[in-house]
Formats: sequence, C-alpha cells, structure tokens
Amino acid sequence: MKTKEVRVTKTTDIDSKVNQLVLQLKDLHLNGVKDADISHQLFALGTKTETIQRIEKVILDPIESLSDMVNEMDDKVKELVGFIANSFFETKKDILESVYKGNAGRNILHYSVVLKKDNQKNRKAIFTFFDVYDCFSFSSKYPVHFQFTPREMVDKIKVKEVLTFV
Repeated sequence: MKTKEVRVTKTTDIDSKVNQLVLQLKDLHLNGVKDADISHQLFALGTKTETIQRIEKVILDPIESLSDMVNEMDDKVKELVGFIANSFFETKKDILESVYKGNAGRNILHYSVVLKKDNQKNRKAIFTFFDVYDCFSFSSKYPVHFQFTPREMVDKIKVKEVLTFV
C-alpha cells in the first residue's frame, strides 16, 4: 500500500492557513459567480459547460446527484476532522513516538498511536481528544478511533499516512 507523509504544522502557522483558506473561499465564490454567468451565456449559444452538464444531471437523476453531493460533503467533513486530529497530535508530540493514519471505512478515521512511554498517564493524555470531540453532534457520524500500538507491531499497521511533527 502506498503511504503518504503528512506534516503537522505548528499552531503558529494556523493563522496563515486560515487566511489562505478564507482567500480560497472568496476566490471560489467569485469564480462560481463568473462561471454561472459564462455558462448561462454559452448555453444561450448552444454550448454546454461542465456547470450546465451538472445541472442537467441534477434534473435527470436527482437521487444520484444528491448522493454524490452527500459523498462530497462527507469527504470534506472527514478532511476537517482529520485536520483537528492532526492538530491535537501536534499538541501531544512530546509523548508521541509516531502516529499512523489508516483506512477504516467511509467516514471513520483510524489512528495507530505509538507512545514514547506507554503508560496510563500518556494514554489518558491522548484520550483527552474525545473529551471535546465527543461533544460535537457529528462525532457519531464521523467517528475517530485511536489504537495504541507497541513499537514491535508498527510493521503490521496498514498505513495510509504517517504523521510527522515539526
């Protein structure tokens, strides 16, 4: 299985990332308005843009279109939850040897956690993630699982991503 390394950024970099995301959302919104206008003009001339084709698909098969949109939203929420988990791990890097993200299902995030010192205190520190996460209404639809893995078993983990901390 191909693995991907993900760098977890420092908290001080978060403001920069938030700023970038806001600018991207702004551009996306403006581009959407421009695309709709251009698509409308081209459609009047008989040309079907990708936007027009998506609209036609919604009209012709609304159930499949709705399913596609739900899947896209699920992927975005799962990506956001992954960012939250990665940020949490960054705050606990002093007790972590390594963290591996695996494939566990459509909306499930699964992490194999290797502690520098595997003891009750460190495990409890990792489980504090759920003190906050389980308060969110979406936590049951997008579950997160942590599995403590001994160093000797790391080579048995089916890895999708290896988290590294800066």
